[in-house]
Amino acid sequence: MFITFKPDGDPPQDWDIDIDDVTESAAERIERQYRKATADNSLTYDHFRLSVYQGGATARRVLLWHLMREVHPSLRFEDTPDFRRKQLKVEFSRGELKVMRDQVADKVGNAAERQVALDLLDAEILTARDSLADPDESGKA
Repeated sequence: MFITFKPDGDPPQDWDIDIDDVTESAAERIERQYRKATADNSLTYDHFRLSVYQGGATARRVLLWHLMREVHPSLRFEDTPDFRRKQLKVEFSRGELKVMRDQVADKVGNAAERQVALDLLDAEILTARDSLADPDESGKA
């Protein structure tokens, strides 16, 4: 997954991350902050991850907080910059899109809707970048 944060007037900050490959302690911190930010104590790291994939605003803000904490470990969530949606771009890598495609292909249901989704994913896969964070993609030219 590629994350680009470009606040007005500042150079962009870029990350190439595998959201599934975080330490357990980082996942716990993210989960606690996500629960606090949503006021829902039943949410897990998997809920957070799915919300990031679906474009959830709170999850995107928690993700930015987590990434910024790698450079500024004492950054409080409340001090995470407020940003416009277009200033934080989340892109899926080719490998992530292929996994999504496989999951859609395996779904039971309306064949026409499934085919539309597969066609959209196929188009995205053609132009997607390979992620260095994905061991199956790293080292590919």
